[in-house]
Amino acid sequence: MEIVEFYFAQLTDIHVGQGLNPQEAAGNLLWALEELESLSPTPKLVLATADLVCAGKASELREYSELVKIFSIPIYALPANHDLWGEPDESAWIDIIGTLCQSVVVNGVDFMLWNETQRDSDGGWIAELRKGQREWLEDEMKMASGKPIIVAQHCPPLPINGDYHDRWHGSNADELLNLFSQYNVLAMVTGHWHRNSEWFAKGVRVINTG
Repeated sequence: MEIVEFYFAQLTDIHVGQGLNPQEAAGNLLWALEELESLSPTPKLVLATADLVCAGKASELREYSELVKIFSIPIYALPANHDLWGEPDESAWIDIIGTLCQSVVVNGVDFMLWNETQRDSDGGWIAELRKGQREWLEDEMKMASGKPIIVAQHCPPLPINGDYHDRWHGSNADELLNLFSQYNVLAMVTGHWHRNSEWFAKGVRVINTG
């Protein structure tokens, strides 16, 4: 497949809903999308890398869905804890927003979005590659058949003193990064920390935005 030059945008950690400044969060989202639509050319797609709402309630997910539906640029979203913890399971996200994991090919580049931030056995949240997710990612990467791959997830893996910072601490980030290295992933696009930075983790380029 021929790769045509293009660009994409990312939105992350918007926190629409029951936060400290709900009107400001909604206004910021609309402003950002209006700015993207005013560009020439516009981005081919938008990756929304989780924490799109604040309290994880179905009502907030519906509010986010209503805010973005009028815009013409395709928006592909994945969930994390802020999007899920207000409901007993992921069904509200699936019903209102869509699938937990998805792959989309745009101009010869395969974008893969997945939900690495998940409930743990103690009722908290951890970043983890689980068996079913590994199988899905590996199947998708095999089907990519040499296309460039960009992975979108919420929490970035940052190596520190032999382990990983934050939600990847004590988890299996090494397994994830080895998988991405095996399939020559171009970059991992993340959010979560509300700041901009870029680094390499076991040879995988990590781009973290605010």
